Amino acid sequence: MQLNRLLKDIPIEKIVGARDIKIKAISSSSAETKKDYMFVALRGNTHDGHDFVHQVIQKGAIAVVIDTKFNLPINGITYIYVQDTQEALAKIADNFYDNPTNNMEMIGITGTNGKTTVSYIIENILKTHGFKTGRIGTIDYSWGGRVIPSSHTTPPPLFLSEFFSKMQADKVKTVVMEVSSHSLAQKRADAIQFDSCVFTNITRDHLDYHSTGSNYISAKKRLIELLVLSKKDKKFLVMNGDDETLRSFSLPNLPCIFYGLKNTNDIYASEVKFNWDGITFNLNSPWYKGKVEVPLVGNFNLYNILASISWAGMDGFNIDKIIESISNTGQVIGRFQVFKKNGITAIVDYAHTPDALEKVISTTRELTKGKLITLFGCGGERDRGKRPIMGKISSEMSDYTIVTSDNPRSEEPLMIIEDIKKGLIGNNWCVEHDREKAIMQGIKMLRTGDVLLIAGKGHENYQILKDTVIPFSDIEILKGILNGTKTC
Repeated sequence: MQLNRLLKDIPIEKIVGARDIKIKAISSSSAETKKDYMFVALRGNTHDGHDFVHQVIQKGAIAVVIDTKFNLPINGITYIYVQDTQEALAKIADNFYDNPTNNMEMIGITGTNGKTTVSYIIENILKTHGFKTGRIGTIDYSWGGRVIPSSHTTPPPLFLSEFFSKMQADKVKTVVMEVSSHSLAQKRADAIQFDSCVFTNITRDHLDYHSTGSNYISAKKRLIELLVLSKKDKKFLVMNGDDETLRSFSLPNLPCIFYGLKNTNDIYASEVKFNWDGITFNLNSPWYKGKVEVPLVGNFNLYNILASISWAGMDGFNIDKIIESISNTGQVIGRFQVFKKNGITAIVDYAHTPDALEKVISTTRELTKGKLITLFGCGGERDRGKRPIMGKISSEMSDYTIVTSDNPRSEEPLMIIEDIKKGLIGNNWCVEHDREKAIMQGIKMLRTGDVLLIAGKGHENYQILKDTVIPFSDIEILKGILNGTKTC
């Protein structure tokens, strides 16, 4: 692609070198840069792409995008100076793939918890209405029969734009995507032309990256800014009206609908009943008032359902088909996924924040006739401050807690567990750092009416130990025990 097309609508400080050049491909990785590539130098937490400019030039890069702090001209190379290379990369990638999100309906979903489930429910609504859909999220990226395991909740810009281009080629009309706080802070989604955005909630998360709660909230707010900047005509917001942080947001002059359990919301649920088979409630909305039954379990899933109904109603979908779709929604892998067999009841859930753990324990407690045993750990190289908080929540709300390992990464598993132990209350807990043995121990403890809650990893099928990624799945271990292929 010609350089001038690639740089369309991108604020350029200056260009040094030839402008009439053709770019073969784009890269922000020095290792992947080849002859006639454009290299975009990004400043990350651990590496600075500007340090690799000499290297990519030797490999044949024909142009480099650098920020204004960098000054290393070498003859024969085109330098594009910009204020922010992360923002530039998103727009360059979008231009390289001919701006695919201009031609598809783009739905962005953000929040601390619930993004994945809401994305699945909305996708199901769309499919019920006959739409060909794409989905980007924590579990996988999928469209047109293709399923690609997820490496990031929201991939880097080059991957995003390539995926969107392929979706467009496959006649996808609507894309549902989770938008993480990391991606918003790193401006990965800056070139996406959003039609609508859903905010599920805001609680403590990712302070290892964002440093402060205010930084985390600011990153989330970026999605609203992107919606405002979008060139689409009919744009709207869907917000959890029971969330105090979201209620405090200064909102743009766009259509916005609030959902929740409080009757001060535009859409709310009343006369709610929970059981192991699902939720029954009265829906109060501008489009429908009456009884709804859904097969998902738990109070948090009720919020996810209300978010999805709110989005679909705002987008003009038929309410009868919305309710039909909601009523047929299946379990999302690793999201309060219930396993029952031979008198054993166990739940696998992705809850890995204090708020999520508290909500999933509260829901499980409400449904449990006997004792509730909670098994969880905390990931390494992540917010250390949440570890004792989660220990306190589990030991206060569960009958028994098994503290184990999650993804320790470069940290020592036992040191992470020591942090968790600082918040534990009482004596009804134990430590088993081997997660598989911990699950087996939890199953052996179960008696009639008891429930084992396995929290933290959900859908994940790996364990990160130091620099090694090994196969590991809570779900597969649990299935093996229940099917008799693994013995406790």
